[in-house]
Formats: sequence, structure tokens, C-alpha cells
Amino acid sequence: MDVSLARYEQFRDRAINRTAQFAYEALSMGNRKAVLCSMVAAFTDIFQTDRVTYYDLSTSGRLKAHTSNPAGLVERSHVNDIHPDGPLKTVLDFEGFVFVPSVLQPDMYLLRAKDGQFSNFTDNPLDQSVVERYRNDFGPKFEETKQLMDIGYGCLSMPGRKFGAFKMDSMLSGRSLLSVGVGKKQLLSVLSTVANMTSLVLAGIDKAVLTDEAHRKELANYGAVLDLSQGAVHALAGRFMVVDGNMQLALRLLKKDPERARDLILKALEATRKANQYMRDYFQPVKENTFKIKIKPEEIELPVLLAEMKELLKNKFKAVDGEGESEGEQKTRVELILRDGLPKMVITDKDKVFDIVLELVNNAEKYSPKGSNIRIVFQPIDEAADDTAREMLISVIDQGIGIRPDQITRIFKERDLRLHPEMQKGNSTGNGLYVSNKIVNMLGGTMKVVSEEGKGSTFSFTLPAAY
Repeated sequence: MDVSLARYEQFRDRAINRTAQFAYEALSMGNRKAVLCSMVAAFTDIFQTDRVTYYDLSTSGRLKAHTSNPAGLVERSHVNDIHPDGPLKTVLDFEGFVFVPSVLQPDMYLLRAKDGQFSNFTDNPLDQSVVERYRNDFGPKFEETKQLMDIGYGCLSMPGRKFGAFKMDSMLSGRSLLSVGVGKKQLLSVLSTVANMTSLVLAGIDKAVLTDEAHRKELANYGAVLDLSQGAVHALAGRFMVVDGNMQLALRLLKKDPERARDLILKALEATRKANQYMRDYFQPVKENTFKIKIKPEEIELPVLLAEMKELLKNKFKAVDGEGESEGEQKTRVELILRDGLPKMVITDKDKVFDIVLELVNNAEKYSPKGSNIRIVFQPIDEAADDTAREMLISVIDQGIGIRPDQITRIFKERDLRLHPEMQKGNSTGNGLYVSNKIVNMLGGTMKVVSEEGKGSTFSFTLPAAY
């Protein structure tokens, strides 16, 4: 058998087997780097090259050396031959494959285009400075071996998408790529087979990543919509506690004190109007197609914020800070306790702060015996040099039935968590604390709970003085 024919058949068998192995391995890989390294290894084995360098095509259209075989040769890969009019540009423009038979006389390229057609090019020579670098670095080695200093180039692409380009050579050994027993066209054909398989796998990975990202975005949007709707439900419930408190008291006073009953009904109507406006504001993100709870910080004096909070609470509870009268059945009393060193001004979303406090106080009443006391304590933390706090801790302390230890770790993390379903009458969503914790985080604070079964609970959240 002719020696050249035997060498070609040996190359053909090696190329078929190694390409099949590469295809099998690449299809099971889940990331781009692994696929590209596998491609580099396949080229190295098939053509017995010294090195293969892959250049990633960035979003700006520039090529950057990405991976090379053997390791550590990227620095010596002559990135300067990425000439504006050089062979790498040719393979990218034609999405094809180029063979430069002689780097020292780069006046003719053989191009295999994407459609499989071959063409000769003579108008894209390597930059002369690059030719000199190759001559200086590898010329003596090739003078010894009497072989030609050649290079193969290729493009990784799919219709409408270019991933990058690669080049390979055996210059460290002073050996031509054709010395393995393959001709120019066969070399480019094998290059294209492996490269096209690589491009197919990369496209599949990109599609899977996009699908996964779309799925994650869909889940995130769904979670945001749930937060928005559940936050609105609990905010509305808190606001209508005000309406309900005023209306119930007005009904009791209708005959005994009609003038006061009239004032309470007017307050209930005003509270209803404010609740409707608040709900419109709450759902404004829907109109903006963002579907996220919106924080609206404003500068407010702390005494003003406390006065408004106290007014809200007075409409729910008979006695707040000792104000109010006890009529008929025992009512839960609420006490506001202010420690020294609180900031005079805060920048926050006061309505969201009210939502959180109302949620915590409502829960405290729900799980506490009638006539018990609920304390709301404001205390400074992280005091500045002028003895004013940069941050406040707001705690709601009850004398209720407490929370089981296994529930405490889940209380702010899970939706639909009903702490004491046996005490509820279908009016609990199980989402109030979950949403409250979300809003506290959005305000720049953190939330925690300390509880002991049978003795009560303390729910606390931090609130920065400036949002």
C-alpha cells in the first residue's frame, strides 16, 4: 500500500473515531467552557497539534483568547495575528474555515465556506510584524524539519449567531498540520465537522440557559405579584380596622351621644376614602408593569409619625397610652413606650411602617387573652456622636400563647403559614408575617421574633432613620 494512502486512512479513522467521541461527550456537557475545552482536545488528538487557541467573540465584536492546549500557551498564541484584514476576520466574515499553507509566504489561503465550497484567497495576508514573530520564534525549528509553517483557522457559528474563532498549529514541533497524512481540503472538512458540532452544542446550551433564565424570571415575577397582592390584602385589612373600630363605637353611641356618633361616622368615611386611595397607590406598580411593592420614602418628624400611628391604634383599641374608656367587655390595651435617644426625624415610607405595626398588633391581640396589654416599644440602636440614633428598634410585645420553636425558624420564610389554625375562623391568610418581613427588608431593616409557648411573643424590626 502507498505510504501516503496508509497515512491518510490512519488519519481518517482517527478523525472519525475522535469526532464521534467528541460529539458523544459534548452533548452531555452543560457549560460552554467544558465544550470548548473538549473541542480543543479533539483537534489536538485528530491533527496531533501542539496547540489550539479559541477566541471568544465578545458583544463588542472583539476576539479574546479563551482556551488553549497545552495549558499556559495562550500567552504565546500570537494574538497579534487577529489583524483587521487577517485570516480570523475572513473566517468570521464567511463563517468558514481557512488554511494558510505557509505563514512565511502568506499570499494564498484556502477557504472552506459554510456551504462546503472551497475558494482561494490572496488579498488577506498576515501582518508583516506577525510574520516576523513567527519567523523568529519558530523559523529555526522548521529549518530543521524541512516542513512548511502552516496554520488552520475556523469559525464557530450557527445561522444568525457567531460564537468565536479558533486557530491551531504545530509550530512548537516544527511540523506541518499536513504531515499527519491529510490534504488541505480534508483538513478543512474535518475542522468544519468538529466545529459545526461544537456550534450546535453551544447553541443548545445557550437556549437552555435562556429558557432557565426565563423560567427564573417568571417565578420571580410570580413571587413579586404574590407579594404585591398579599401586601395589599393585609394593608387594606389594617386600614379597615380603623373603619370598623369607628363604626362599632358609633353604633353603640348612636342614642346616648349622637353628636359623637356622627363624628365617628365621618372619621370612618374619611378612613374609607384614605384606604381606597392607599390601595390605588399600592397597585400603581401594576400600571407600570413592574408588579413589585413600591417604597415611597418621605421625611417626617418622629412625633408626627407616632401621633398618626396612635390615632390609627385608638380606632381599633379602647385604650392607647391610657387614653380611652372601658365600656362593657374587657378590651386589649396598647401602650407606646419611647426610650431616650430616638431620632427627631426619619426618612421612611410611613404607610408601610403602619402596615407592619398594625399587622403585628393585630396578631398580638388575636392570640392574647382579652383585657391583656400590648406594648409597642421604640428604642434607639447604633447611636451617633450627637446621641441621636441612626436606627430604631420597634418591638411589639404581647402576653399571648406564644409560638412553637419549630415554627419560629419558618415564620418569615414561608407563605400560607398559620401558627394556630385551631384559633382561627377562616380570616387568616397565613401570609401577614411573610409579607411584613419582605417590606421591612425593603425599608432597609431586619425582623426577628422571640417567643415562649404560654408566655407571649416579642416581634421586633429595625428601621433606619434614613431610608
